[in-house]
Amino acid sequence: MNEIQLTVENHIATVHLNRQRVGNAFSTEMMEGWCDIFAEIHKKEDIRCVIVKSDLPNAFTFGGDIKEEQHLKGDFACHFSNLGQACAKCLWDCPYPVIFSIHGYCLGAGLEFLLSADLVIASDDIQLGIPTIKLGEIPGFGGIGLLGEKIGYANAMDLLLTGRTLQGQEALRLGLIQYLVSPEELEQKTKELADTICGFAPLAVQKMKRVLQHTYGTTLEEQLAYETDAFMEICQTTDRTNAIEAFLNKKPSPTFQGK
Repeated sequence: MNEIQLTVENHIATVHLNRQRVGNAFSTEMMEGWCDIFAEIHKKEDIRCVIVKSDLPNAFTFGGDIKEEQHLKGDFACHFSNLGQACAKCLWDCPYPVIFSIHGYCLGAGLEFLLSADLVIASDDIQLGIPTIKLGEIPGFGGIGLLGEKIGYANAMDLLLTGRTLQGQEALRLGLIQYLVSPEELEQKTKELADTICGFAPLAVQKMKRVLQHTYGTTLEEQLAYETDAFMEICQTTDRTNAIEAFLNKKPSPTFQGK
């Protein structure tokens, strides 16, 4: 079986991580596969939501491939870092909401990539952290700045400088995850979350993601102007017209066509 695979069903694309021998450790080959899969997802117009999950029983990922990382120097180190950052950017650039469904260990690269996901649902057995300081190195996939932006400077420094792992409730409190469920519920709750998103007008969902992203690194005036433009575009869609008519006439929500 391939180390990373894509399946699509009922408008939901699922990216499966399955590098069993090394706990889904991210190698150059696996990261290249990740980028290829998200490029494929980007081209599919029938997708409305993406799930990233592990097919392993005890981990989402143990992080980067240490056996490969130990040989990183010069241009090879630069390429490895750039490739990891490209993987994170795939999530940011994906037009559809991306849900990370995680369990067990989610370390290093796993947490770095998670920071660019749109939503994270986790089982309460998670161990979440970036222990790279224990290897005498620093994260290279964009995780340092994104972690600080996500949970604040002091909290990020605590995790990065101690290399400690977070468990479910603390990760939830810090906002690294949005939903915490039992291991037995994880798959079903993830599907329910994806189905909820798929039930809404897809163009509105996509535009919502873009508008929220646009708030980062822009002035208030720029953000408001971008939001107005997006609002005007959505007001012209058929899905929006049909949804409002159904609401006003107290009819069931229509089937959205992405138009």
